[in-house]
Amino acid sequence: MLQDGGSEPILDAGVALNGEPLGEGDLEDRGPNLPLQASWTRPVFAGVGFGLPQRLSVIGANAQALFACPVEVRFTSPDDGASLARGVPIDFQWTPGGSKDYSQVLTIEFLSKDFSYFRAGLALLDPGLTAYSFQVPPDLPAQDLDGYFDLFVPGDADPDTPSGCQVDVRRRLHFPFARAR
Repeated sequence: MLQDGGSEPILDAGVALNGEPLGEGDLEDRGPNLPLQASWTRPVFAGVGFGLPQRLSVIGANAQALFACPVEVRFTSPDDGASLARGVPIDFQWTPGGSKDYSQVLTIEFLSKDFSYFRAGLALLDPGLTAYSFQVPPDLPAQDLDGYFDLFVPGDADPDTPSGCQVDVRRRLHFPFARAR
């Protein structure tokens, strides 16, 4: 919070996971039409893993959140990098995991190679679901596109804290434009 009452995003707020400082986040530039995304990719350290209870805390303060990460979830189909025809439904399948109470979210992004085209959407999926059929929009532009499909699977939060953990799995699929010969 700033003196004038405004706020500003801080990428390194002195956050620790199970007592281990996370340090600065890794910034990912996802193209000119998308905001920067911060994430932490660190070597494994004691007590961190799928299906285990975790404690996220602010260093030097009495602020913490307790949560359990879900088990590892992985896409089983289609294969990452597959080239798919337009107009044919995509049948996604993944391994089970996550909360029995909180919805899963599939985010969908279509990007052209030169970032001149971008379209995004999402599907809110029932807890426990392990398959979803997606119909590619028929009005995509006449150019080769890549589709990015991210599945966010939440874990169960501690009943006393409004926080949680999620598994994020991604599939990149290619949608070539069939040119007339």
